[in-house]
Amino acid sequence: MPRRTGSYPKATDQQGQLVEIKDCALIIPGAKAIRFYSMPIIQDSKGAKWNDEPIMGRATPLTTYSHSDIRMITIDIPLIATNNGSEKEPGSFLYNKATLRAVESAAYPRGATNQSPYTPPPVCRFRCGQMITGSQNNPIEGLCMVLDNYSVKFDTNVPFDPDTLIPYKFNISTKWRVVYRSDHLPNQDRIWQIGK
Repeated sequence: MPRRTGSYPKATDQQGQLVEIKDCALIIPGAKAIRFYSMPIIQDSKGAKWNDEPIMGRATPLTTYSHSDIRMITIDIPLIATNNGSEKEPGSFLYNKATLRAVESAAYPRGATNQSPYTPPPVCRFRCGQMITGSQNNPIEGLCMVLDNYSVKFDTNVPFDPDTLIPYKFNISTKWRVVYRSDHLPNQDRIWQIGK
C-alpha cells in the first residue's frame, strides 16, 4: 500500500467549523448543490435476471440471461449543526434545514409548462470521490439519478435548537434510481472503465 505524505484532512478547521469533503456532492436542479461535511453512508446495488429453461434429458436447466435490474444507490446524509449562521453557512441550523428541503423537493413534480400541467421531478447528479464518479476526463460528472424515496427522523435524544426546533444532528435516508440516456446505456466495459 502506498504511503501517504502529509496529514489526513481534519473534520473541522481551527475555529471548529466543519470542513467540506472534496469532490463529494449531490446536485438537485432547481434547489441546490448539497456539499458534504460529514461522510455519507453509500450503498450501491444492482442485480441481473436469469431464466432457467428446462431441457428434456438434461441434468440441469439451461440458464439464459434475461435483463438487468435498476441500479439503486442509497445515501444516508448526516447533518450536524455547529453554528447559528445563515442558510448559506455550512453547519448552521438553517443550512441543514435548506438541505432537507432540497432533498424533499426532488420527490415532487416541478411546475407546469405550456405543453403540460406538470413536469416530472428533476434528474439529479451525485458524485463522491473515485467510488461514485464520472470519467477521469470529467470527474465532476457523477451519476444521474432520480429520487425513489427519502425519510428523516428527528430523534428526541438529540438536543434541539430552542429558536428553530431543528435538532443539532439528524440523518436523511435517501434511495435513488440511476438513470441513463438511451445512447449511454451501461455495459460491462463502461462499468469496468468509468464506473457508470
